[in-house]
Amino acid sequence: MTILKILYAERNCDEKLGSKILEDSTAYLGAQNIFCAFTVVSNGFNALECFEHTKFNIVFLEKDLGDGLDGDEVLNILRSSGITTPVILLTSSTDENEQVNSTGFQSVMQRPLSLECLEACIFKFCDIQKEPTDTTDNSPTNEIFPTPIEKEAYANLFLSMS
Repeated sequence: MTILKILYAERNCDEKLGSKILEDSTAYLGAQNIFCAFTVVSNGFNALECFEHTKFNIVFLEKDLGDGLDGDEVLNILRSSGITTPVILLTSSTDENEQVNSTGFQSVMQRPLSLECLEACIFKFCDIQKEPTDTTDNSPTNEIFPTPIEKEAYANLFLSMS
């Protein structure tokens, strides 16, 4: 099992909403044998404080954190402190795609979040190999007897009882 520590920093992040999204993604990635320990904060100061006691595998960071310390400043402080953790920019705008490489963000993730994008970032930047999916069809069928032989055997048994 892989254990990942993930920091998620978004301005005005409703803890219940953020927790629900991340809880869903944790369950989704759990099926891949990955346990994600998310830390959710709503401002840049708290994001920096988290790094004092935890080494994260990946950070999702909003550019405009709205508390006097924006995402660019948080990223610059992290980099000047020697922290090389991949940082993904959270945005609602598509205009910031050009700025990713110049500002030091490894990638951009559009909001609203999707499990597919979250999974793709985690697999790519945490260098995790995705396990092959099971292609066996285990879905229930309307058939009571799975094979013709069993169907015939039960028919013969029923006839012998009458």
